Amino acid sequence: MRKKRVSAPAEVLEEAAVEMTSDLKQILKTMEQSLTKIDRKIDALTNRIDSMWDRLDGHPERLDQVERRVSEAEDEQKTLGAAQKEVDKLLLTLQAKAEVLEARSR
Repeated sequence: MRKKRVSAPAEVLEEAAVEMTSDLKQILKTMEQSLTKIDRKIDALTNRIDSMWDRLDGHPERLDQVERRVSEAEDEQKTLGAAQKEVDKLLLTLQAKAEVLEARSR
């Protein structure tokens, strides 16, 4: 059995599209803020790694400790990098959906 297609008035559809576009824009803003935070964390980790290697010069007895910390920082950096790539993909998807909704509401 087929379902009948119910058509909504244009105003209702337009209001829904505007609301969805607004929601998507807010999500995009939040995701962009998250990306900025991730970028800052990656930069901080990179600086931390560089600093650790600089402190190691002339102190071979610290090698094990520094290598462990560098390894931990690199692992965290990889995790954040993967998260950033995922957020980038989601941002592109949301931007495309927002553009489609905005075009439909015109």
